[in-house]
Amino acid sequence: MDLEHGLIKSHRIYWGWFAVEMMKESTVTKALEGRLGENLLKSVDA
Repeated sequence: MDLEHGLIKSHRIYWGWFAVEMMKESTVTKALEGRLGENLLKSVDA
């Protein structure tokens, strides 16, 4: 976390592999439910 004048300037979060798996599952679920845009679905299929 970077501070400037006592305020947070930027903040980085380390997600790790656990969170990556959670995001992948969420993306697949949305794709199967038809909630993703066509362009995104094309890139997932590639």
